[in-house]
Amino acid sequence: MRSRAEIKQTFTYSPYPAVPSELEGYAGSQVGGTGTYRLIVDSQGAVTQVTILKGLTVAAVYDERFSNVKGNTVPALDKVMVQALMRWRAKPGQMRVVDIYWSFGTRPWVNYGKSSAAE
Repeated sequence: MRSRAEIKQTFTYSPYPAVPSELEGYAGSQVGGTGTYRLIVDSQGAVTQVTILKGLTVAAVYDERFSNVKGNTVPALDKVMVQALMRWRAKPGQMRVVDIYWSFGTRPWVNYGKSSAAE
């Protein structure tokens, strides 16, 4: 999957993560970053496991309040990502593994991913 449309073809429920409390005071800031997560989806469509393949890393900083964050993983962002991804629901079918590449920036929480059937 490489687009929101493709994700919507597989997932019937895919809530965005909450903004972690550490970042709530920076609503006007522009921070960008990426992370990669692996979801195990059972035959009923429930996400049974989320593995962090690459922790959410701040890749771009447009606000001096985040100047020391660039290039670092942000555990608070990974925590809310895992919480949100565990709530996702897919259409029933065979058990599958779905890798989600998640990026955020000036339009936060834009996601892309790819899927592969479990062997």
